[in-house]
Amino acid sequence: LIQEGTIPPCILVGIGYTGSIELNRFRDYTFPEDDEYEVANGQGDAFYRFMTGELIPDIEDKYSVYSTKFTIMGHSLGGFNTLYNMFQNDSPFSGYVAVSASVWWNDAFLFGEEAQLAANQSDLPYRVYIGIGGDEPPSMTILNRTIFEQLESRNYSELALAFESFDGASHSQVPLIGFKNGIKHVLN
Repeated sequence: LIQEGTIPPCILVGIGYTGSIELNRFRDYTFPEDDEYEVANGQGDAFYRFMTGELIPDIEDKYSVYSTKFTIMGHSLGGFNTLYNMFQNDSPFSGYVAVSASVWWNDAFLFGEEAQLAANQSDLPYRVYIGIGGDEPPSMTILNRTIFEQLESRNYSELALAFESFDGASHSQVPLIGFKNGIKHVLN
């Protein structure tokens, strides 16, 4: 995308894991804890503190970056975490790409987070992309569309919001095209 001039130059940082990726995703990408699951979960606030207190300062120390242009992307539970980060009052991110976000987590907890944000501010200077596969279960498609519609209905000033549904795409197929389109939306 950079080579073809579709997006400006950028640095992509990935956070990897050792051990069970799935167990780490449940632990780090969700909030609050849900007792329904036997695996560790609900530590999204600690992961947020890691990103904002350790990772981002380290990136700023090592690279020449625009600290007002940080973007976070995630798929599934990572998409939930992306939206969770957006609803934090002190979020360092200005771009959010949530693909097939697990909005269903903990009885759709994110809807309350968004309502709390809306009660406290009328502008949201963010670029947000939400993508979903057309062949995903209704718990994904309906809730992702609904959170998009809720954000849209708030008429936040400065919010650049986009939504796409990809016909025929399953949960595992949608990240590639969703991330590509999301990056283009957020960085342009």
